Amino acid sequence: MESFLRSLAILESPEQSGRAGAQSGFSLLELLIVLTIVAALTGLSVAWLEGGSAPSLDSARERLRTDLERAAIQAMEQQQVIGMRPNETGYEFVTRDTGSAEWRTLETSDLPARRWPLDIHLQRAPAAPEDQATPWLVWWPDGEVLGGRLSLTTGNRQRHLLIDALGVREARERDDA
Repeated sequence: MESFLRSLAILESPEQSGRAGAQSGFSLLELLIVLTIVAALTGLSVAWLEGGSAPSLDSARERLRTDLERAAIQAMEQQQVIGMRPNETGYEFVTRDTGSAEWRTLETSDLPARRWPLDIHLQRAPAAPEDQATPWLVWWPDGEVLGGRLSLTTGNRQRHLLIDALGVREARERDDA
């Protein structure tokens, strides 16, 4: 048993092991450096997994703007009517077949249903249709648009988008729809 413990260097003194004055373990500085690196990596990974600690209203507006521009392009390229309608948690894109009055969810990887990263309230001017099945914005294959002004609000912050035949652009408080 004693030979086993010696082989593990538990019973040997520094003089016996040939390492006179050698320290075992880590210094306080080494431990602090390792902890700092681990903390920094943990912070970065949490921010990456959550998409940042505070998703901005501007990034939500930019994502919506990009999706609306894609919808306009896809309506012309695919020769189909495409609409955007909000839902409880975000928005989705819909389409309807020629001659049909019923809107159905558009299933495409280019225009997926989106969830708001924040508690965002969306408003439309002129006023949005009361029927929740009716899209707020519509693009026809010939380039015609049923547009409007969208206001994204969270807390006391607000951002606006203007959608018309000229495209999708950021709108200021004074811009007319």
